[in-house]
Amino acid sequence: MNSDDGASFRTVVRMVEGATEPARSRGVGRVPLFAAISVVVLLALTVAGLVGFVGWLILMNPQTKIVTTSPKDALDLAKVALAVAGGIGGAGALVVGFRKQLAAEAEHLRNEREHRRGDRAEQREVYRSLNERFHQAVILLGNKESPAVRLSGVYSLASLAEDWSLGRQQCIDVLCAYIRLPVAPDIEDTGEREVRRTVFSVIREHLLEDAPQRWDGLRFDMSGANLDGVNLDNIKLERSTLDFSRAKLLGGQISLKGLALDGGGVNFRQAQFTAGEIDISGVFVDRGRLSFEDAEFLGSGLVCNHGMILTGQISFEGCRISGSRLNLGRLSPIATDDRRKPAPLTFDDAIIEDGQVYLGALDYEHLEGVSEGVEQGRSNLIRGSRRDGCWVTLKHILLNGGLVSFREARFNNGVISLENAVLAGGEVTFAMARFVASEINFAGVKFKGSTVDFEYAHFEGLRGEGAERETAQWIRGLEKLPVVERDMVWDPHPVAALQLNSAEFWDGVLVLDRCSMDDTVLDFVGVDFRGGRVTLARANCMRAVVNLWNSRFNYSSVTEIVLPDDKLLTVLWSDYYEGPLARIRIPEKVSVLEVSASD
Repeated sequence: MNSDDGASFRTVVRMVEGATEPARSRGVGRVPLFAAISVVVLLALTVAGLVGFVGWLILMNPQTKIVTTSPKDALDLAKVALAVAGGIGGAGALVVGFRKQLAAEAEHLRNEREHRRGDRAEQREVYRSLNERFHQAVILLGNKESPAVRLSGVYSLASLAEDWSLGRQQCIDVLCAYIRLPVAPDIEDTGEREVRRTVFSVIREHLLEDAPQRWDGLRFDMSGANLDGVNLDNIKLERSTLDFSRAKLLGGQISLKGLALDGGGVNFRQAQFTAGEIDISGVFVDRGRLSFEDAEFLGSGLVCNHGMILTGQISFEGCRISGSRLNLGRLSPIATDDRRKPAPLTFDDAIIEDGQVYLGALDYEHLEGVSEGVEQGRSNLIRGSRRDGCWVTLKHILLNGGLVSFREARFNNGVISLENAVLAGGEVTFAMARFVASEINFAGVKFKGSTVDFEYAHFEGLRGEGAERETAQWIRGLEKLPVVERDMVWDPHPVAALQLNSAEFWDGVLVLDRCSMDDTVLDFVGVDFRGGRVTLARANCMRAVVNLWNSRFNYSSVTEIVLPDDKLLTVLWSDYYEGPLARIRIPEKVSVLEVSASD
């Protein structure tokens, strides 16, 4: 309580005391107790005598009808007089009781005032003690000579934060501010590294799910810090955000194994990773967000050995990846039913220059390498996870060298979107991946030198409730229509396994060799071909469709499209193009379904 609050409180107390003072100064409350009792006794005797005298006059008056008197009448008269006196005595007892009540209330008020004075004095003493501990801890932490002294300052602030709920955020702010201080080049020799690791250890211990006193709901601002080893394994954030925006990883490892986000977040926006590694193995995101937006990976790596996104997001939007390897192969981002919401895993607007992004997986059944401490229920959920409904977006990315790999990934009712990406170099591989009722969307992509590889991939469309398949029904419906009406291929059709409509295929290679396609559509509607190669050599097709309706081929560049010799493959094409069908060979066994050339 500050001095202003104390002055106000004392003013209120004086007003209350002043309001009760007049009541105690009036009446018998101020008369001495012996005098009051004497007055009451005399008054009772006087009244009794007066009553007895009046009664005697009445009895002896010859004009009254009472002609004779008896001892009983005199006794009754005495009883009446004593009764009146007793009533007055009772009133006197009430006066005495009232006086005692006033005395008790006065004593109670005095005790309350003394108690409040004692509380205020005790509170001032507690505040003074806490402030002294805070200043002493800050002085210890700011010691430039001895790392051991600074370590004692770290533990002193942590202990103070546990004891001082009102000043807890202030203590955490000082610890985080220490992390934001510049790091000397000889950090190892000075022992500074151990001091900083101790700060993170203290923060971690209070963010564990089973911590005796959790610091969740507070601010942890370490923006712009130079990091050289961070261990925050198994923390759980529900209302807090760890802010590492604009931080720099100079070496070591940022370990976030077993991270659980249940409404909270970790922010690495605009961070720069030039060395070391970030490990988010076992991450579990539910209503939280892990952000690497606009970050730069310039020589460091990122690994995720199993993890799951139920709701929430892990975002690499706008990041730059050069000379780094990001391995998210065993992360399962579960799609929501509402595709208007942000994708759970996104690389939108990223720039990949001689970097590697791994989004495939070899094994979904075993949980290896996940850090200890992950609760059993969450561990089982991650262990049994697959890419059912997986949703990954790489919209507007620039690939200019390096690799984006979905090799051996498995998708069930999922979506992978590279809409409007620019593939100028490097490789995107889906080799040996399996897609069941899933879509890979390359709509609006500019192919300008990259290789997109689906070798040995497997595509399997949705199965109908009956014996007939949805794709086959759709093809038969088109076969029954006249040619001029077959331009209705824009109408709803089975989910495309590979979607390239309106893309610019100016160079590069799209490899679908030896892949298998069951009840799926490869949609090349409106693609502008100006060179490059699309090959489906030796592909195994079961009621698959290659839709080349309204695609365009330029005269100056030769585009090669190689189709398999499979009788269960259907090609949709129109008889009008901007250029010749250069090097497009349609085998005799392949069914050709001509579509109207009208736009």
